[in-house]
Amino acid sequence: NKTKRNKKTKNKNKMQQQRKSSFPFATRRSTHGGSTGIRTMPFLVYMISSLCLLPSFFFFFVAEAVTLTVDNYDVMTHDKAVFLKFYAPWCGHCRAMADDWAKLEEEWEGHPVGLVGEIDCTSDDGQPLCEDFDVQGFPTLVYGDPMSAEPYEGERDYESLSAFAKEHISKPICSVIRLEACDEEQSKIIQELLNKPNEELETIAQTVAEKVQAEEEAFDQVVAKIQEQYDAAVQNFNNQLETIKTEFHYKYVEQIMTMRIVEAGQDDDDDSDGVEDEL
Repeated sequence: NKTKRNKKTKNKNKMQQQRKSSFPFATRRSTHGGSTGIRTMPFLVYMISSLCLLPSFFFFFVAEAVTLTVDNYDVMTHDKAVFLKFYAPWCGHCRAMADDWAKLEEEWEGHPVGLVGEIDCTSDDGQPLCEDFDVQGFPTLVYGDPMSAEPYEGERDYESLSAFAKEHISKPICSVIRLEACDEEQSKIIQELLNKPNEELETIAQTVAEKVQAEEEAFDQVVAKIQEQYDAAVQNFNNQLETIKTEFHYKYVEQIMTMRIVEAGQDDDDDSDGVEDEL
């Protein structure tokens, strides 16, 4: 497993910058691997499969996916608790959970509080959202307040996803725009922050960003040391193998054994030829 994380500078348009201002620093999230290429179905196969599935259209209604884009995100997530999937169509892990996620979306369709949706990170209108959420792998799942969603690290089967959604997005989430969902302590904290001037809030955000940056640098140093130890262990392992082989002259042993196997095979062939001649 690679421990080196991608770090890249992003250029955003005005809308992205406004949304990104809510996130003064990148949040570290777990990543999941997937396929590495886009596969397309030949046109003829596609047409045949479509014709085979056509009769079922008249008997079953398939709910459309709840797809979020940079254009509809604010409207669709307003006043909602969200459970979102960031994905890429070519991702194997994404395809593996697609049916369960579609079932979950259908279950939460029209819910007054919770919203289950997905964002295609390969689309032009979905990629900006994926950058805003600092998506580093697929699929990435987040939940909670749409302005400060948290990473989901649980199982991806329908039963686990459904149980988690019922526990975390079925009720209004405390936020600065939903104070009625806050308890007394949360309301007090929010009110104190609301009373602070912009300059003080910016100072707090800058302090948080600096502390997070320091933690990330410390994390990178630890990873670098682990990488050095790993490289040294691999080198030592290889050296030990070479020492053992040299001690027992394994190179020549291997050559002699191979030569004898070949000779034994030739002798067997000669014997069988003699039998055939006699017959």
